[in-house]
Amino acid sequence: MTAKNRREADKKAELFSVLADSSRYLILQAISRENGANVQDICARVDMSQSAVSHQLHSMVDFGVAKATKDGRFVRYELTNTVLGNKVSRLLRIK
Repeated sequence: MTAKNRREADKKAELFSVLADSSRYLILQAISRENGANVQDICARVDMSQSAVSHQLHSMVDFGVAKATKDGRFVRYELTNTVLGNKVSRLLRIK
């Protein structure tokens, strides 16, 4: 395995860890159900502190699962419109 292949594999493995965390799962589910939400709305749905939700959202944005858009005084978070984002969205809707 080359160093480039190892880095690529490490990056993909980190993405699975982003999706495997139960707090992030709940946050992603809240975003998906509302077709986007700000931190305060997400906090109310998942019963977590603002700083904890913000921290998790930054991880999700870094990995391209969610995107942040300024909406007046707030930042609105949505699932990305990527193949991965679409698959995550479908998974969150499975009951």
